[in-house]
Amino acid sequence: MKNLNYITYDAWWDTDITVLDSLKSRFNLTVHVINGAGEKKYNSKFCKDIKIIEYNQHFKTWNLQRIRESCSIFFSIYNKCKTDDYVFYILGSDILFKLLFLLFFSSRRVIISSHNYIEHCDVRGGFNDHIKKLYYKKFKKFHFFSKQQSLLFSKDYPNKSTFFSSMPPKDYGILPKRENCDKVSFLFFGFIREYKRLDLFIKAANIISRTYDNVEFYIAGACENWAYYDKMIKSQSIKLNIGFINNEDIPKIFSNTDYLVLPYDDSTQSGPALIALNYCKPIIASNLQVFEDIIHDGENGYIFTKGDLTSLIRVMSNCLKLSQSDYQYLVRNQLIYKERMLSNGSLGQKLCDFLNA
Repeated sequence: MKNLNYITYDAWWDTDITVLDSLKSRFNLTVHVINGAGEKKYNSKFCKDIKIIEYNQHFKTWNLQRIRESCSIFFSIYNKCKTDDYVFYILGSDILFKLLFLLFFSSRRVIISSHNYIEHCDVRGGFNDHIKKLYYKKFKKFHFFSKQQSLLFSKDYPNKSTFFSSMPPKDYGILPKRENCDKVSFLFFGFIREYKRLDLFIKAANIISRTYDNVEFYIAGACENWAYYDKMIKSQSIKLNIGFINNEDIPKIFSNTDYLVLPYDDSTQSGPALIALNYCKPIIASNLQVFEDIIHDGENGYIFTKGDLTSLIRVMSNCLKLSQSDYQYLVRNQLIYKERMLSNGSLGQKLCDFLNA
């Protein structure tokens, strides 16, 4: 088997864990993980029989000591994999590391993997975005995590080689017994950023809770400007878990959930959606293409008009009127969709096919 060095970041753990098994069965795999200075997500106990080398960052991005640290991590990785067959690098946020990779690695045996070709609207046009364009010019082989992003890239760079593999459902363990069964629960989950429109979710919750008693709303995730959202909350039906969510806590959160709500203004993929798919929870989402690709309105979830509070309230209110059999219809269809996704082929197989083409 060929040797493959998989270079990634702690922030991508929940995606990496879904693809590493398929890679290790087809390559002599070494995983290089760069852990950020904050909370650590990567956990090697979930990666059986995989060689994992971790590199810990201790300083924030703009700390001067970070420069020496990033250089040390880069050259340690570079010296370990500069003679191996392939390097699969998932673009991250460490600017200096990315610049060093751009300078020192040749394009011959490198596959650049990017979660987003078109960046989210709140960071589009930033410095990191410009660095990525240098990657797109220099390197020859690219991987994306969605068909949509791969097609957009190929349109702009028709002479480059590219392939995509859809991210599979994200499994964090068995669901525990549900704690609250007498109310319908709507969940907003994940790191809170402006484009995800938590404000819309809160406004809908405030209004719906005035009319219905059998409902609860959960907000779970870290936020850098929580005070902005906190002052919007007017209903006691809104329950909070603001902060870093440990992986082992995710099954409990989704166990107590009936619907995941994604009121985003922009998205390329959605980790929370893949968790909901894994646990067969119906999804309510805005009418972005990425959500319409996985949600069939009225079959395994519901679509509402992006940015339209009235549309979101209408959909959520209709969910409160569903019978148990109608809800189980959504759950069964979500299970069917999950099984279809799992049968669509692994990153390992698609990478082998791509390299042998």
